[in-house]
Amino acid sequence: MHFTTAAENLYISQPVLSKHIRALEKELGESLFNRTKILSLTKFGSMYLKYAEELVAKYEESEEWRKGYLKKSNLTMLIGLPESLMLYEINDHLHDFSNLHPEFYIETMESLTSALVQMYKQGIFKIFLTGMLTSTDQASLPFKFLPVAKGEIKVCLSKNHPLAAKETISVEELKDENVVIPPHNTLFQEFIEDKFYSVLGYNKEFRYSSYSIAKTLAESGSYVALLQEEAVASDMSDELVVRRLTPSIEYLRGIGYHPTGLSDAEKAYVEFVSSQQPFAIN
Repeated sequence: MHFTTAAENLYISQPVLSKHIRALEKELGESLFNRTKILSLTKFGSMYLKYAEELVAKYEESEEWRKGYLKKSNLTMLIGLPESLMLYEINDHLHDFSNLHPEFYIETMESLTSALVQMYKQGIFKIFLTGMLTSTDQASLPFKFLPVAKGEIKVCLSKNHPLAAKETISVEELKDENVVIPPHNTLFQEFIEDKFYSVLGYNKEFRYSSYSIAKTLAESGSYVALLQEEAVASDMSDELVVRRLTPSIEYLRGIGYHPTGLSDAEKAYVEFVSSQQPFAIN
């Protein structure tokens, strides 16, 4: 049982999930979880779970009816999602939009990052969550792009690692290190590999792993992890430190969408994301 895993399955960030759980516990007047080293349900939480499961079953039944009704209208949309989902700000926007517009039905389709653009081109969906380097020529893209947030790849390593004393770590300083990066077929894997090749002039050998395992390997001191900001900010151990990488790998996170032929739900979502933009991208 792990809040971070549950949050990823729900397509929201771990802090947002924790906030909702605390709000529910406050409303119930009881704690649902024993927040010890091993997370577990309290006695009250175990008893309440039975009623919660009944509520979920009733909700799912009503959603099936609502889905059938909305599909007959122009109030539904399908959104493509990357399988490796660490685009928290985007997920939170989607969650907020769903709460704001319960009249719309949102379906999601997960796939490898590399396949999402092809599925978009095939017309399977008209909106998908994506990211790109800040240096990307957006005019050359086969879709319109709305940024939601921006960030950069960070170096995550043991506080006892020799490089931990530095505030900034260069790509050259990592050429002889064991480096673990996000899994295959993710945008961030491509960003990191391209940067190392452009600086070092050859393909460095990386280990690919999930975010939680990457942090564990870094904590052991045997590896240095290169992860995006939102992954680093979630469940960080006191045994790890975070440093900037140079040359930096800066990226944007947001939605790709088709400029025409959108349903009412899709138009409303694009307008919602546009209204939430924290910065302008030329």
